[in-house]
Amino acid sequence: MMQAFEFMTATKIVFGIDTSKTLPNHVKELGIHRCVIVTGARPERYDALVQCVKDVCASTLIVRVPSEPTIDMVRDILQECRLLGDDEKMDGVVAIGGGSVIDVGKAIASVLSNGGDPLDYLEVIGKGQKILHPSLPVIAIPTTEGTGSEVTK
Repeated sequence: MMQAFEFMTATKIVFGIDTSKTLPNHVKELGIHRCVIVTGARPERYDALVQCVKDVCASTLIVRVPSEPTIDMVRDILQECRLLGDDEKMDGVVAIGGGSVIDVGKAIASVLSNGGDPLDYLEVIGKGQKILHPSLPVIAIPTTEGTGSEVTK
């Protein structure tokens, strides 16, 4: 007899030639007005995509993930987001890069929505608290293949 299981994936996947041109539409659909843009070590590689987000958002904060992410790196980014005033509170994330960049984007979106510290929610090395509130909307734009980071929670 087969064991029961659940399969969860991203709510929407857009794939194809020139689909990056639809990025502004997706940002608007998700109601993102103040966006954290997460990139890798060389954000200038994605200037066109970053500009698309800037064009439709009231404010943006660009953060870099130049190497394998650490808890301290995520904390620093969260602190930068939290230093903004209430009228500048980020309400969405666009992550453009490989698996590390996308994972950091998802972590930021979840912790900004739920408060606290990243270790509050990590199992084994952290407190393993349940995430009680939905994450901020995340648009993941993978620039590498095979990580699957864009379709995991």
